[in-house]
Amino acid sequence: MSSNERAAGGGGFAPAGIRPASVPAIQRYLAETAYMRIQSPGAVDGGAVTMNGMRLFALLLGLVWCIGPAHAAEERRVALIIGNDSYKNLPKLSNAANDSRAMAAELKAAGFETTVKINTGRREMLAAINEFSGRLSAGAVGLFYYAGHGIQAKDRNFLIPVDAQMDTEDDLEADGIEAGKVLRGMEEAHNRLNIVVLDACRDNPLPKGRSASRGLAVMPAPTGTFVAYATGPGQIAQDGDKGANGVFTGELVKALRQPGLSIEQVFKAAAGGVRDRTGGRQVPWIQASIQGDFYFRPPNAVAPVVRNDGGNNDGLFWSSIKDSSRASDYQAYLDKYPNGDFVALARSRLDELKGTKTASLTPPRPEPVLEALDREMVAGRKASVRESPEAKAKLISTLSEGDSIQVTGKVKGENWYAVSRKGQHGYVVSDTLEEPSVYKSRKDKEAQTVAEEAKRRQQVAVVAPLPSTLGGGGSRSPGSVFRDCPDCPEMVVIPAGSFTMGSDAVEQDWYVAQGGDRSFSSRESPQHRVTIRRSFAVGK
Repeated sequence: MSSNERAAGGGGFAPAGIRPASVPAIQRYLAETAYMRIQSPGAVDGGAVTMNGMRLFALLLGLVWCIGPAHAAEERRVALIIGNDSYKNLPKLSNAANDSRAMAAELKAAGFETTVKINTGRREMLAAINEFSGRLSAGAVGLFYYAGHGIQAKDRNFLIPVDAQMDTEDDLEADGIEAGKVLRGMEEAHNRLNIVVLDACRDNPLPKGRSASRGLAVMPAPTGTFVAYATGPGQIAQDGDKGANGVFTGELVKALRQPGLSIEQVFKAAAGGVRDRTGGRQVPWIQASIQGDFYFRPPNAVAPVVRNDGGNNDGLFWSSIKDSSRASDYQAYLDKYPNGDFVALARSRLDELKGTKTASLTPPRPEPVLEALDREMVAGRKASVRESPEAKAKLISTLSEGDSIQVTGKVKGENWYAVSRKGQHGYVVSDTLEEPSVYKSRKDKEAQTVAEEAKRRQQVAVVAPLPSTLGGGGSRSPGSVFRDCPDCPEMVVIPAGSFTMGSDAVEQDWYVAQGGDRSFSSRESPQHRVTIRRSFAVGK
């Protein structure tokens, strides 16, 4: 069959059967047949047929160009990436920030709108999660990635902000963020696919004996959700102190670069790499409830167009070195384009080739420089007295709320006080101590609030018993409406009965998980039974 016969419809294709993956091939085919027809006008049944063929070509070409962009536009991709390693009061990590930057670079190349948060406190993390949930829509693909400390308690996973101050699992509600909040926000968006990646299974940061759980717990995956963990339930992931990335994220980034892999294949490839690097000691875990296929880089993915406009040629430079095995090539890129599009990838490759050992290069901590103080302060909440101004330093003693302690100095540039009590000297996080007058004023106000609340609860409305007959006779059954006089308001009869007032611990935990204030929810306890022994009437 000749090219002209094929173009005229002798062995063509059905437009309805066009798959998005085949659009580039169809475009090339139409371009070729159009070129042939123009070169030999009238070759098939004269010029009239040629014009009909050209009309068919124009129609199909328009159809193809409509199908391709529409398919790409309907799938919006949104990602929130958080990496925490510079903890203020807990042991620092080596590679969480590096992992997040590497993931951001790969996801951006895969078409995601990326928001990256590095070393964020609790307030900023909550705001970022809320903003991310608001950006999801019915047609979007959402991806949440977190690298940093994570702790499980009673089968719930908590992500730990860098400003967390905690000694036991009891502090998680106030200082941590439950991972379930992310899943709930995704589920409420009703979009077709959500992806959660947690590289947060590092060793438990709490002092030994303060938490019995290791690693993270498996979370229920709502329909349309793919959840990946750096390692299996209750296990610990390696932080990758021999390179620029943690073991899991390092392998995941490699898998993301490969076109034509479905989401399951990407994470299986990453899991295989992790098993090989750790000798089977770390095995990533996947939990999914999704339908259909999703590709970070589809099978027909085309390499990004390299800019060559004479103004910014970092893309050309990167294309020439991206497969290099020489560290000097990546260093040259960083020197020439310190703000280039591929800086994160260049640093990652450079560190891999150099075998950078981030953790081992941390210098010994120098002796703290103190600003002299001499005043008595009070523990505003439970506080730890440690041997040196570090969260991982040896615990000397514990202060209970209200305990007095002598402050002898403040560590310059850090949030630690030097303290002395009962002949012992140590360091306490400054945020846990208050001036005695401030502490007394706060406690007096809290006591007043509690007293007012107790008084409110103890107040029992004295309601006159409802007469069996009102207004000239007739019994009043529950729910009936009456008036005492023509100008009086309508009254509704309420039956006697009992009900439970207040919230239990589960309801309060849910309220706090939604971002509520723990001190406010505590006013809902303890639950107690209230009984109204006689029926009464209230104004309608």
